[in-house]
Amino acid sequence: MKKCLVPLLCILFLLTGCAVQPSPLMGKISSELSSVVMTRYDCEGQTEFSLADEQIEMLRSWASGLSLKHERFKEGDSPSDVSGGEVYHFSLPDGDFSYRINGPDSCYLYTDGEWYRVRNPSFPFVLK
Repeated sequence: MKKCLVPLLCILFLLTGCAVQPSPLMGKISSELSSVVMTRYDCEGQTEFSLADEQIEMLRSWASGLSLKHERFKEGDSPSDVSGGEVYHFSLPDGDFSYRINGPDSCYLYTDGEWYRVRNPSFPFVLK
């Protein structure tokens, strides 16, 4: 019996470590939202968009499809310290977030002072 207990505990420990983290965005993009301001920053400057109704639903769908991994960076070494790229900043009543594109496979989400690597990068829905 003891021989079976150790492998069983190891498997349980490994499975709990593989649990998917809930998205830090889902509480921010509520179904009651009536407007969102999105600002795109790139080498040409900034462009502001107002999102409403169907666009907010598309934002919610896009954000819920992102696979995120929490990451910590040393000061001066965060994704925002890289020159170039694009940033999409979303202003919401329950907290802002930014989606940073530093390259095709180098995308990050920043919210509540925390960075998340996007494992399945995609452009924000407004560019599709």
